[in-house]
Amino acid sequence: MVTSKDDPGESKGNLGLAPDRGDTLFGLALLVALLVVIAFAVDVQVAVIVLGLLIGAYGLLSLVLSFLYRSLSRGFGNAIRWTVGFLGRWFSFW
Repeated sequence: MVTSKDDPGESKGNLGLAPDRGDTLFGLALLVALLVVIAFAVDVQVAVIVLGLLIGAYGLLSLVLSFLYRSLSRGFGNAIRWTVGFLGRWFSFW
């Protein structure tokens, strides 16, 4: 986390809400390992379905947590505006 020189007691980081790169890669490795185990144990189709459900649940959870954080810190108007923009970028990506 980065701290400012003006206010050394106040953290300017992500407040622990967003994972750092190491956590993200570790989570991705666990997800791939889970997919491989399910594919060998059950079926490839089931593994793909489980992977899709996990990715969808993660996306929904991150959206809800981001909305709550922004609404509590900046007000509901900005949070709604940010959420609509996020959904627009998400669906334009796919």
